[in-house]
Amino acid sequence: MRGRELTARGERSVSDVDDTLTKLTGDVLVAVSEQVRHLIGKGLIEPEKLQLTIEARRERAKELVDAGMSRREAAKVLGVSHTTVQNDLADSLPKTGKEVASEPDAEPQPVHLRAREEKREALVRKNEALAAVEIEAP
Repeated sequence: MRGRELTARGERSVSDVDDTLTKLTGDVLVAVSEQVRHLIGKGLIEPEKLQLTIEARRERAKELVDAGMSRREAAKVLGVSHTTVQNDLADSLPKTGKEVASEPDAEPQPVHLRAREEKREALVRKNEALAAVEIEAP
């Protein structure tokens, strides 16, 4: 059964499992962000030491959205408005034309197709990294 796994409820495609893993990862990031906000509120963490540079925030916003998070979820994790994330993502798009070539000799590819492929590759890399983590038994 290539591309599928057997679960207690029946079969699920690998993409369903990837989507579930992406959602759970997003939920964890949101929970951590909320915990950090709580610690800041209690005065246990200084917020100035936690702020990203604008460039780092833009890169992180792109990573989070490429990994499957919504813009609003990414904004919550980053501690900014969803409009800021939207602007950060717009700033990361190519400024010239609607098509970009992925390789020097390659045919230009529409931006939306390239973005979809980049998102898929990001999910694959993230899942490979998560799969490589060893979990020790208690």
